[in-house]
Amino acid sequence: EHVLLYLVRGGVLVVLFTPLIVSTETLFPFIVGKALFSRSVIEVTVALWVMLAFAFPSYRLGRSWVLIALATWVVVSIIAGFTGVSLQRSLWSTYERMQGIFDQVHWLAFIIVAASVFRTLTHWKLLFSVNLAVSMVVALLGVANQYDVINWAILGSGTRQVSTLGNATYVGAYAMVNILIAAALMGHSWRNRAP
Repeated sequence: EHVLLYLVRGGVLVVLFTPLIVSTETLFPFIVGKALFSRSVIEVTVALWVMLAFAFPSYRLGRSWVLIALATWVVVSIIAGFTGVSLQRSLWSTYERMQGIFDQVHWLAFIIVAASVFRTLTHWKLLFSVNLAVSMVVALLGVANQYDVINWAILGSGTRQVSTLGNATYVGAYAMVNILIAAALMGHSWRNRAP
């Protein structure tokens, strides 16, 4: 039980390192490597979780309105894909974007697994802390490249910050979410320390 549990939790945490992946040998280095890495790790982690949940029912997913809403969204996306203009584009998106329903199903599976094995506040703090550490590395790489502390051509150049995400818009959205997570963790920490 413990070995499977730690492997599943480890798989969930490894997925959080996806923003650091840059595949220089692909046509779209900031996208393809991330998609292949995250999907592969999610698939292995889901397989391990299925074994864990089958052997130990306490790790099966409980009812959650958030997960029901996400699953409903994926089902609606599938229906829209089959009734849309291009089923192929709906399922797979494009090589440049690597999104589509196939990607949505992977992330839904990731969330289901994470919610099944990270159940306590301590577990979620660990997950969010790892995510924040990765976001700090992304930010520091971007800043170091922008100010010529490091000179990695793959991180881009110019006036806009791109780091390992390839697009300043993605960097901004990723940073914004992680700033909010950090603020929530700090607020929780301060609330617990208040007399």
